[in-house]
Amino acid sequence: MPEATSLSYITGKSDPAMPASRMDPDRSDLKMKEACLEFESMFIYYLLKEMRATVPKCGFITGGKAEDCYTSLLDQELAKELSSKGGIGLASLMRGQLLNQEIKTQNGHDDQNQNK
Repeated sequence: MPEATSLSYITGKSDPAMPASRMDPDRSDLKMKEACLEFESMFIYYLLKEMRATVPKCGFITGGKAEDCYTSLLDQELAKELSSKGGIGLASLMRGQLLNQEIKTQNGHDDQNQNK
């Protein structure tokens, strides 16, 4: 049972002041994975958006603002789908780097505690 004064107990969000060692590692890993996938999705969206901007419009018949809105939504959904299916590998690279950094940080705290 979480402490009643814990921010995560009250709001359902993780407490930034809470040490990583007290957080649930499975939940922390899941949140990290979701954040990496979301970042990759945003990256792919901007990649698609910029690629689409390089294609010249014919000017004969355009959809105006409606077409711009539609293609933006299409690119967002396509980016989400691509990242959920493995994407370009950015999410897995970021997650690996973040996990390595977390391990180094935990080992640093363990070394400091042992030296005291």
